[in-house]
Amino acid sequence: MPSLMPLAAVLLHLSALPLASAASRALLAASEAACEYGQDGYYVKSSASSSGALEALEAKISMLAARFGMPDALMFKLKSINSVVVRLESRGLSQLLASRDVESITANCIIRLDPIEADTQRVASSSVQPGATWGLSRVDQRSSPPDNSYDDSGATGSGSLVYVLDTGVRITHEDFGGRALPGWSSGCAGADKTGCRAGYLPQGVITADDSTCSGHGTHCASTIGGTTYGIA
Repeated sequence: MPSLMPLAAVLLHLSALPLASAASRALLAASEAACEYGQDGYYVKSSASSSGALEALEAKISMLAARFGMPDALMFKLKSINSVVVRLESRGLSQLLASRDVESITANCIIRLDPIEADTQRVASSSVQPGATWGLSRVDQRSSPPDNSYDDSGATGSGSLVYVLDTGVRITHEDFGGRALPGWSSGCAGADKTGCRAGYLPQGVITADDSTCSGHGTHCASTIGGTTYGIA
């Protein structure tokens, strides 16, 4: 009599798939429900952490996009979280949810800034700063070139708390007047440099000993809250 073990193993393997699919779909549905202002695509996280695995996932998504007539499905790739962001219809998402290459799929939610809710957050009238620096001049206009002036539209930004996600900030710079504080570094395991990967600094703080570090974060932070160059 032939053995039934291989068939039993196959049935056992297949029976586990609906449970995993149900959990993945529940996670996806919950993430969509959490999008207060709608969504724009999905985060598709690879089940493996290698760069090759992410490239393979990207190729699979491109194949699905071509099959379903969505040439612009792939929006961008996020290597730091081992994910790609895509726009796909339900058929493509269903195939990805069933793929062993995919750990999870969640909605890419649209967020909005809170409106100014009280007149006390505004100044009496607009103030125009002539001869504004490039960073300030670009804040109040979309078109180029900058007009070298800045109109605050009556909003000073007083009392705001801003998080700068960038290359680190020289918080001791005199333009901050002591208002800039240490933060967090994705490349450091602790408060000591020995726990940081190359190019990263503890708490994202640039010191006088780190002159080779990029100054882009300091530039952006000063446009936000610097005494001379800032909005607030």
